[in-house]
Amino acid sequence: IQGFYVPIDAEGKYFALSAGPSSMCFFCNVGGIETVMEIIVKKGHNDLKRIQADKYIELKGRFVLNMKYNEHLMYILEDAELVKVVK
Repeated sequence: IQGFYVPIDAEGKYFALSAGPSSMCFFCNVGGIETVMEIIVKKGHNDLKRIQADKYIELKGRFVLNMKYNEHLMYILEDAELVKVVK
């Protein structure tokens, strides 16, 4: 899956992948919660911590549709690994 890299916390433990860059905030005018995906990085893969915000990247992992946990986003990519930085 491809999208814009969005760090969620200052420690670099939580990430999201967005259909638009952070200047087009999904909570503002463009899109909604369905345009962003929660990223759970595969253990031992810390390469996402080095990516700058709003870089367009490609990830691979296991897609999960969350219909149970309110504290997580609707779409989750588990065991995520960086494939490449597209731009």
